[in-house]
Amino acid sequence: MKLINNNSINRFLVVAVIGDHASHYEWIKPSEYKNFDLCIIYNGDYTGGLKDDCNFYFEKKGAKWPAIKEIIKELGEQINKYDAIWFPDEEILTNAYTINRMFEIFNNQNFEIAQPALTNDSYYSHHTTLQHSFYLWRYSSFVEITAPIFSQNALKLCWNTFDLNQSGWGLDLLWPKIINNPYKRIGIIDETPVTYIRKGPSLYNRSFYKDLEVIEKQFDVSAATYSQTHYDGMLMERNVFVIVLAHKDEKVLEEQIKNIRHFIPEAGIILYNGGNNPDFAKSLKIPIYPYSRPVQWSRSARVYWDVMRWLEDMDVNYKYLVNFDHDMLFIKHGFEEFLDESMKDFDCMGWQLFKGTEIEKYPAPVVPQSLWNEWEIWQPIFQTNDFLRYFNPGQVYRRGIIQQMLRYLQTIDDEKLSNLFDKTHVHTLDEMFYVTLVMACGGKYREYPDGHQYNEAVRWGENITLKELRIVQNNPSYYWIHPIKDKKLVKMNKWLLFSAGSTEKSTSEQIEVVNTGKEIRKERKKRRKREKEKKRSIKRSRECNCHDYQNLMIGNNEVLDLIKLAAQKKEAFSLTRFSHAEISYLNWEINPLLIKNYEEYRAYSGITGSTEAVAEKLLNSMNSTDIVGFVPINCKDNGEWWYTNTKKFLHHINRIPEKICSVWVSQEIIYNNEFWDFLKQNRVALIGRRAEEAVPNFTKKGVQLTVVKSLEGIDEIDSVHEYMKYNKNWDIALISAAIPATILTPLLAKDSGRVVIDFGHAMDMVIEEDRYNFYKYLKEWNSKKH
Repeated sequence: MKLINNNSINRFLVVAVIGDHASHYEWIKPSEYKNFDLCIIYNGDYTGGLKDDCNFYFEKKGAKWPAIKEIIKELGEQINKYDAIWFPDEEILTNAYTINRMFEIFNNQNFEIAQPALTNDSYYSHHTTLQHSFYLWRYSSFVEITAPIFSQNALKLCWNTFDLNQSGWGLDLLWPKIINNPYKRIGIIDETPVTYIRKGPSLYNRSFYKDLEVIEKQFDVSAATYSQTHYDGMLMERNVFVIVLAHKDEKVLEEQIKNIRHFIPEAGIILYNGGNNPDFAKSLKIPIYPYSRPVQWSRSARVYWDVMRWLEDMDVNYKYLVNFDHDMLFIKHGFEEFLDESMKDFDCMGWQLFKGTEIEKYPAPVVPQSLWNEWEIWQPIFQTNDFLRYFNPGQVYRRGIIQQMLRYLQTIDDEKLSNLFDKTHVHTLDEMFYVTLVMACGGKYREYPDGHQYNEAVRWGENITLKELRIVQNNPSYYWIHPIKDKKLVKMNKWLLFSAGSTEKSTSEQIEVVNTGKEIRKERKKRRKREKEKKRSIKRSRECNCHDYQNLMIGNNEVLDLIKLAAQKKEAFSLTRFSHAEISYLNWEINPLLIKNYEEYRAYSGITGSTEAVAEKLLNSMNSTDIVGFVPINCKDNGEWWYTNTKKFLHHINRIPEKICSVWVSQEIIYNNEFWDFLKQNRVALIGRRAEEAVPNFTKKGVQLTVVKSLEGIDEIDSVHEYMKYNKNWDIALISAAIPATILTPLLAKDSGRVVIDFGHAMDMVIEEDRYNFYKYLKEWNSKKH
């Protein structure tokens, strides 16, 4: 049976072999974003069952790729009118908005073959196809057979290969060769990830491997291509980009990356591989400057120039570019805000600013003297009578001045400048070249506050000690230290991250990593004092009857008014609920029995990590959200018990949130038409375990869903946060993901500047309506997992 609808009007086509349990219904929702036609090749058991869901309908049993080849023949000239054609497996989870944007990027970038990246919770065959949160898209040597997109040109060249075997294995190695491996025309699109739910290995058999071997031998291609990573890409915009120059000891580099991600979580990281090992740090999943070359000590001036030009060639938007040496660590949060304040009227900032003529002030006079020795070479470039110098670590340049510097250097032949960088004998030219170029361009330069001399925070020579670190952490001008090298860097960072509350090891384990002798005894004494104070606080909280919050609760209508007002003003706003699970974890010290009783729900709630670490994240969430939902005393489900335990915790921290509502507010406002009218006026994002499942129910109510994202557990919070923060296509986010939702809600609201609601079981109720039963759903979920 076949049905061809000649009235199709879209520029793009989706072709899929579909069975009886496919996900294609979600691909065409929300309908207003559907910019493609759909061709279904049905291989199920119910004749004509899906013909009303598509523009082209065929019934054919058999394997995916041979079937697609036959249908391309059937379509004939019809298929030639499409600019691009996507061939996803039926197990792909996505929606019309994502597909729309995917085709848009594919077309705008003139890709020949590409694929959407797979979300990190997907089943996958090749690691490089998983989403990379730093990129919008990446250039690759291949895309896999799961969900390739073809340009019209590439399809004409490749479609005859689709029936070379039944499994499709090896075809994705052949296609790039057929189209002559065009540079930057084969890509993985990270901005539009899809989820692949197939449990691949269980479906494979030995014949598939034979198919692959035949393709390799017949067409001289190699399966080794699958292990290759991308070779370039388009970075996502960031306020701050940090350049790290490294070439050895991945453990040290990995520790530096953890340090940057913790203290400047929104920063982009770019590695310049200064060694001879092309595979160095590829496992760390950070952007690597694709044209890195070996760099000798004190000869790293070209590194900044290379990366500056690369970012400008991509037209990546950012505010600051920061140099981060291999022996640096950040020591506290707030560096970006510090830059905003300190560089308010300046184009660049660095440590220890000297003029070239002030040789007597330099810690090492050989540095300026070496530039004076070559001044006749460099002066024609600068066209100044003097030069400036910063100590290299921590130099910061605004994008605006970088653009001026690159325009300034356009008058000089690239090859000539490259040769100068390679052949110069100037010591640490990078300390003088860029700040002098800023001066030559008429830019404004300054020194770090309190950054004129080497001291206990920044110097050349001896490692910074723990004692010095503790002193400088309290200085409002110091946000990083230098130098701290090799193993000492690793140990120092572990101590820093523990002190900042990001690890799960015990205090004694972390302190003993760094401290010895007297320092250990001091820390143990402080710890014992803190533990005694905790015990006294717990005892007082058990005996006390203060911190009642029942009479402070605002009503659901007032909550809805506050949400609407924030959306109208386009302000950040979060509503976060602390129900049984959250209160159990927050009370882990006061009433350990609560945690013990909650263990059976731990997996369902997506909880990983130590109890203490989860409790700390929940407390941060409570302290930063706009409205806190607590259990009311009159709740039928042991309300007085949970009310009492919530109150004890509030006493323990000696705080009552400014705005409190009922924890069941989300489950109650879904019965308010005003809430649905409000959603209809905005672009809504659904996030959670059942987000995809909820799409039809929200669409039926007239809600415009622009983002649908899965969130299963705490380990996925960072990737979801990263994706949503930079996605501009939503106004309101509803998150239903148990404790991960509680942690993510205020964080996402703050960083995106939009309204985020911890929606909880309200999403289940929208899906199930009157049939929803938590314990029944929990039982079904557990049975599926096991």
